[in-house]
Amino acid sequence: MDEVITTIYYDGQFWAALVEKISSDGTVRVGRYVFGSEPDNGDILRFYRDVYDDLPLRQTEGRFRIKKKRTPEEQERCFSKSLVLYSESRTEYLRERKAIRREARDRDKEEEYRRKREKKRKRRNH
Repeated sequence: MDEVITTIYYDGQFWAALVEKISSDGTVRVGRYVFGSEPDNGDILRFYRDVYDDLPLRQTEGRFRIKKKRTPEEQERCFSKSLVLYSESRTEYLRERKAIRREARDRDKEEEYRRKREKKRKRRNH
């Protein structure tokens, strides 16, 4: 059975929710949702009703040992680790997206160059 922990916190600029899904084998998937200003009860209910199921959770490299009862210090440590894992997975995801976009842009430029070169050749031959 999976354990899901949702922590709503203030990061210094915005209020956000960090969702950690820890599977029975210890793998961790982490996602983050930014509320913006301080959420009231209605905002939190809308988050769980509308956003929670569709929130993209990213697989992380870290593993946790599932423990049913945690002290507040352990909870804080786990939250900090999850926040770091989320940041690392987001950075990796963005790096991959950037590489894919760069490859697509390079292919487009190369294709455009070929079309222009072919067009010039046709003009010269006529």
